[in-house]
Amino acid sequence: MPILIDAEAFEKYAWSNPDIEVDGEPYISPLAAKNFVMNNPVLQNEWISTSDQMPPDEKFVIGYAPASNNMFIGYHREDWRDPKGKWVCLGPMGAPRVVTKKVTHWMWCPDLPEDKP
Repeated sequence: MPILIDAEAFEKYAWSNPDIEVDGEPYISPLAAKNFVMNNPVLQNEWISTSDQMPPDEKFVIGYAPASNNMFIGYHREDWRDPKGKWVCLGPMGAPRVVTKKVTHWMWCPDLPEDKP
């Protein structure tokens, strides 16, 4: 599944962080491009399967655990005790809680509104 990115933001990134220039144009390595995409997502109203792609560590996303039919706001992080890592959601009063059910899908959280009261 293709990932959407903000083309204007990527162009600014490319010109400010070129690995090298080729024929007067910035060249970005595949690794640098992947890092940009993972850290500058464009909101997609689509679920991403955890078997296809995991979110970047400790970036807030919306997760889905079908066994409990539960959606949550939280993040995934690596854990040296578990090669699959851990999902953490925000519990009461914002306290972090480990998600015990299998998370199968996630999506990016929407941006905050620009017109704040």
